Amino acid sequence: MKKILVGLTALTMATSVMAGERTIVETRIGGSFAGSYKSQSIEGVKVLDSKTSGIGYEVAIEGMQEITDDFFLGLGVAYQNHAKNKNVLADVNGSGPVYKKKQLSKSVPLYLTAKYQFNTNTAFKPFVKANFGYSFNLKGDEVMKDKPGVENGLYYAVGAGIDYNNFVLDLAYQVNQGKLKSPYGKLKADHSRVTLGFGYRLNL
Repeated sequence: MKKILVGLTALTMATSVMAGERTIVETRIGGSFAGSYKSQSIEGVKVLDSKTSGIGYEVAIEGMQEITDDFFLGLGVAYQNHAKNKNVLADVNGSGPVYKKKQLSKSVPLYLTAKYQFNTNTAFKPFVKANFGYSFNLKGDEVMKDKPGVENGLYYAVGAGIDYNNFVLDLAYQVNQGKLKSPYGKLKADHSRVTLGFGYRLNL
């Protein structure tokens, strides 16, 4: 999978040099809500709660080249501070959650991004976009001192928004995949959420 991503990245960079008329750089900040993890149970006892507490945030920067009219392709990187999980690693003996409101991980995804902008002949231009890449998951709160945090995994997102002059407003559904090491083996720690972002575009 890593080799595929490296190949896609090289292809994107080469394409951006050979094609297109416009190069844009977008910076964005965003807040994430409606977050959840994959709820998992062992012997009928839920050891990882799907619900999260509070909101997360992220900052991102993306560089894109216009490949054809109003279609952009490029690369992005983000720092994502995820919301906390309400209950982490409950005791299978029924004594209740071992950890409450702990952040399982933070993420730094490196991804390819594709964006199609609808030309309305006005200052308001709606768009749709998609991201696909690899999420480097950083350790969050100390859930288990003798274990590392969430392992790295794939990252993907789909969304839509609107451009107004050089300002960008978008709404995206995002997923960072990963696995959490625990006394019960590896548990899926895929984190999904909805992110509302606000950004600014530079035309180079």
